[in-house]
Amino acid sequence: MLGAIDPAETKRIQQLTNALHDSVYDYQAPSDLKGRKVIDIRPQVNRELGDNFSQGFAEAFDIRKALSSGKDVFTVQHNSGTKSLRIAKILSSPIVINAVNDVDDNGTWEAGGGAENLTKDTVDYVSGKASLNFDADTSTTPHVENDDMAQVDLTDHDERSIIFIWVYLPSASAITNVILRWGNDTSNYWSLTVTERHDATAFQDGWNLLAFDWNTSTETGTVDPAAIDYVRVTITKDATADTDFRIDNIISSLGKKFEIEYYSKFLFRTSGGTWKEKTTDDEDIINLDTESYNLYIAECMMAISQQLQGEDSSFDMNYYKTMLYGEPTSPDETRRRGGYKQYMMTNPSEVIKQQSKYYRLR
Repeated sequence: MLGAIDPAETKRIQQLTNALHDSVYDYQAPSDLKGRKVIDIRPQVNRELGDNFSQGFAEAFDIRKALSSGKDVFTVQHNSGTKSLRIAKILSSPIVINAVNDVDDNGTWEAGGGAENLTKDTVDYVSGKASLNFDADTSTTPHVENDDMAQVDLTDHDERSIIFIWVYLPSASAITNVILRWGNDTSNYWSLTVTERHDATAFQDGWNLLAFDWNTSTETGTVDPAAIDYVRVTITKDATADTDFRIDNIISSLGKKFEIEYYSKFLFRTSGGTWKEKTTDDEDIINLDTESYNLYIAECMMAISQQLQGEDSSFDMNYYKTMLYGEPTSPDETRRRGGYKQYMMTNPSEVIKQQSKYYRLR
């Protein structure tokens, strides 16, 4: 039934787990999102005419996500069994804490805790023209830090923003977590540990966008947010030496809260209101109203008839199949249309369909 129609009763509205940020494209999808069945993505308050998303295809999204013509678009991504959202939206620009373009471009970066061979990498980077490359010996907590960079005023971001950093991991399976410190010096700083990427997926080999929620960080000493000039990045790993770790572009972004309206694949809910995919208790509730409930019953009857009667179920199977899909030769208009078509006429799907442009000027 869920494959044939989008029942209106299965619509849900939830806040996106992460606020949307400018130039950040990967986000966590609701666990019960049915396929690509997104109805709307919108700000929680103060929606404007420009807040109007279209759904694109994966390749076109990735090619054009950073262009002005590629904004206000999303796509649903499947990767190794994990579903996520890719969203491009023009929002307020973040504050750059350190662009990480050279060992001594903005303050001096130093290696410690088993990190070594700290160099500028002009071949593999995310933004600007370079990243910072270093190796790690058998120590388990190598780090790089900068304690004399130009001061950045983050007063308006204090305990409100997300600190983003790109980290390159040569072997993600060897990594336990990444710890970020930011503040005034080695005695006065905030710190936070993350164990996954920004979109709640596991660390991967190569570049990982990591998000540090300032509001959940721990303060050591007393930090002045108007004079941030100290950063340390620590990678907790196993005791195997490895080469070519990289970091790039540390920024602070306030983001904006958005919510998503979508069709859920969870057809049931507990008596306490928790939605779920499969019923496990007699007290569970079916998330359907009269019209769609009758379609659900007809589908159940088809399955039951086949299980009970096997090859002798053809009469009952045809009866319920006609109820659902119609009988073209019937003089009765309702019977000719069938339940599914009748339902879609009165409850059309509101899904944002995938689109692509046939011709572009750029």
